[in-house]
Amino acid sequence: MLHCKDVHHLVSSGAVDRAGLMKRLELKFHLLMCRHCRTYVAQMTALGRGMRALAGRQRPDPATLARLERDILDECCGHHHDSPGPT
Repeated sequence: MLHCKDVHHLVSSGAVDRAGLMKRLELKFHLLMCRHCRTYVAQMTALGRGMRALAGRQRPDPATLARLERDILDECCGHHHDSPGPT
């Protein structure tokens, strides 16, 4: 079974597409069990889409960017978009 570190390496290196069937199945199983890795994969996917949009000179939707920023901060940093920033 894959560990979180293995998932991080596969996803960040872009090796998921080149991985064999068993490795991809292990990844899917791990993602079913680990909400942290699911969040990480979702964030990396969103970042990849955003970077491709910027590379294509398309302007990302500001509302989508704001929502993604709130979601990322809420998930990884425990920030709440309603609360004021640091004092």
